[in-house]
Amino acid sequence: MAGTVSDRFTVFFDAEGNVTRFTEFVSAPRDVWTNAETGQSIVVRGHFVQIHNRIPGTDEFDRTVTGFRYMVNEPEEGVTIKDAGRIVYEDLNESTWRDVAGRHDFADEALIGPTLCAALARP
Repeated sequence: MAGTVSDRFTVFFDAEGNVTRFTEFVSAPRDVWTNAETGQSIVVRGHFVQIHNRIPGTDEFDRTVTGFRYMVNEPEEGVTIKDAGRIVYEDLNESTWRDVAGRHDFADEALIGPTLCAALARP
């Protein structure tokens, strides 16, 4: 993998100084993933915002992701992998979600590696 990413955070506190919410702005215009055996490569890009809200009465946060989190274009095929729109996860582990809009090929984080590896295995 080779590429660049920039992150910017905004953090919100309550009157006692506890974090109540934080927002992450992510820009990853071009990550190149290359299969070392075949030389096949794909470009993965993303521009998205992640909003983390404290779950009342806990030290846990949920996560809302909006924008283009993952997008892969392949020559002559167009967009083949897409995770875009809005999705609200119950926790920071992203194991369960309660609201989704758009196309989310990677709603479950466990699908990221296998899906991108499959794209790199194509001849």
